[in-house]
Amino acid sequence: MKRTFKLLIVLCLSLSICLSLVACANGHMHFWNTEWAFDKTNHWHTCADDNCEDISNLGEHVFVDGVCETCGVTSLQVKFDSGLGTQESPYIISNSEELANMASVTDFTYFKVKDGVEELDMSNWTAFRLNGSFDGNGVKLVNLSTRLFTHVGNNEEREIYLKNFEVNVNFVSNSHAALIKEIDNFGTTLFENVQIHGYIEGESNTAALFSFGTANGYSGGSNYTVELKNVKIDATIVCVTAQPVAAFVAHAFAGASNKLTLKIDNDTQFTGEIYSAGDKKYNEYVSIGDFEIYKNGELITQAEVETKAISKVLPVLTEEGYTVSVNENAAKITVSITAQISAYDEDGNLIPSKTGITMTLVTKDITENLVGNVKIFDCFTSAKIVNNANAYNAEIVDGVLTLYVAQSVNYASGVVRLQVQQYNAQGEIISCGTLNVYTIEK
Repeated sequence: MKRTFKLLIVLCLSLSICLSLVACANGHMHFWNTEWAFDKTNHWHTCADDNCEDISNLGEHVFVDGVCETCGVTSLQVKFDSGLGTQESPYIISNSEELANMASVTDFTYFKVKDGVEELDMSNWTAFRLNGSFDGNGVKLVNLSTRLFTHVGNNEEREIYLKNFEVNVNFVSNSHAALIKEIDNFGTTLFENVQIHGYIEGESNTAALFSFGTANGYSGGSNYTVELKNVKIDATIVCVTAQPVAAFVAHAFAGASNKLTLKIDNDTQFTGEIYSAGDKKYNEYVSIGDFEIYKNGELITQAEVETKAISKVLPVLTEEGYTVSVNENAAKITVSITAQISAYDEDGNLIPSKTGITMTLVTKDITENLVGNVKIFDCFTSAKIVNNANAYNAEIVDGVLTLYVAQSVNYASGVVRLQVQQYNAQGEIISCGTLNVYTIEK
């Protein structure tokens, strides 16, 4: 009886092993991992044997209520290289498309750029609310021509960080201007190992980091804390009016009886330049609002610094073309054609992630005959967008302004702007102005 029972056990074990093993053509027996591997499109089982790259049960994801019915991966997970979006396992970002996919995540989430990714192109960036934390892992964000984020946080008390990245920006706004429009986090928002280069221009509440605090259209405000560790800014900040301007924060804006607590370390520095219309001083860290500033734990009073005077001079359309009145001290005029355009899908619907994209198409310098009114751009009677171009460009032929966009999506509407900056012989901005020159209808 015992021998019969032992024999049955052996047979059962043998059958179990055979069910996990599959012989391939060369006689190798596979043992498949039970955990599913996956990418953006498919899932499969990998071989557990050393030096074997064979796979089994390859199939395409079928999502039901946002979850693949076979492998269990979520529709959000496949938008990123890997990860779960948690603090222990953040969503990993390996390219610009995956960076833009952050916009589709509304729950509080953690993101990190993949090891070895040195640079991400932000040419097609649309700013959105970041409800979570972002670790750039040393990446350089280049060609940014709008805000990085509209909001950080979602009117909750959280511990949020934005760290380990460098950004090159050329952002011109006819309203508020900063890398981030609003901090909506009622807890602590940490900026650490962040560098900001380039040019930021606005007409009010202009700064390098953010324009407003927790009091906004979604909230009556709250006390909140922003901590800066090794934040280095050498960008040029320009406010073309006499509205608030500062190096780091434009308006603390926390609501009635609330305030911003700003904590700064010795490694945080602003070495850029600030320009404002008229003779005006700016505060070193925060322009206006209720706030306290602590440097290395000690409450401080921020310094006032003289802004460099700047005038607002807009281009003018004449019979000869667009001209600008030259400042008597101008040694160079820089002219840029920018476009804020939107793309549509095959059904003619706006693509949310491709709406209001700001692109710089042409930039040129004028250094000769800078007297009186100087022509900076030709006249045109209509404008169109050509997608799938080899490079970003703009040209006028037979009165038609053609915008060349090096993207495959269907950009079909938007606003064309003429941006002008005048510099003196020392390279300082002495006047600027941006004019909407044409609206392209879909």
